[in-house]
Amino acid sequence: MTPNIQYTFVTMISRESLLQNLTFLATQICNNRRWVPGKIVELLDNPTNAGVLGRNIQKGNIIQIRLYDNGNQIEWYHLVGTLAHELAHNLFANHSPEFYKEMNKIHDEFEKLDDYEKIFSEMTGSYYSKGYSIVSKGANTKSTTCTKSICKDTREQRRSKILTALHNRGLV
Repeated sequence: MTPNIQYTFVTMISRESLLQNLTFLATQICNNRRWVPGKIVELLDNPTNAGVLGRNIQKGNIIQIRLYDNGNQIEWYHLVGTLAHELAHNLFANHSPEFYKEMNKIHDEFEKLDDYEKIFSEMTGSYYSKGYSIVSKGANTKSTTCTKSICKDTREQRRSKILTALHNRGLV
C-alpha cells in the first residue's frame, strides 16, 4: 500500500510587498471614508508586544501589523482581518459590539474594492471571486484551505472563525 503523502508549497511574499498591498487597501478605505490615510508599518517582535497582532496609534496615524509569527508568515487573510480591526479603532477605542460591526463593514469594503481580487490572488497563490477561493497548483495549502472556508461564511461567522484560528495558533 502506498502511503498518502501531502505536500505543502509555501510561497513567501516579501515584507515590502505585504506592506505595500496592505497600505494600498488601507488608503482605498480611508479615501472612501474621507479619512486621512496613515502609515502602515510592520509590528516587530519584542517582549512588550508578544501576541499582539496590530496597533492603531493616534487614530490611524500609524498602524502596525505583525507580518510574521515565530518566523512564519501570517496568512494574507489574517493580515487583512487585522488591518480591518485596526482601522475600526479609528472610530471605536474599545472592543464593543459597535466596534465589531464596523470591523465587519470595513472587511466587506475591502472585498468590494476593484483591485481586491488581483491582490488576493497575488498574496495567496489562489483565485478569489465573489466570496470563493479556488486553490491553484503550487499554492500554500494551509493558507488557501483556511481562506477558502472563511470566504464562504457569513459576516457574523467570519469574526468567530478568525478569532478561533488565531486562538488555535496561540496569538489571542
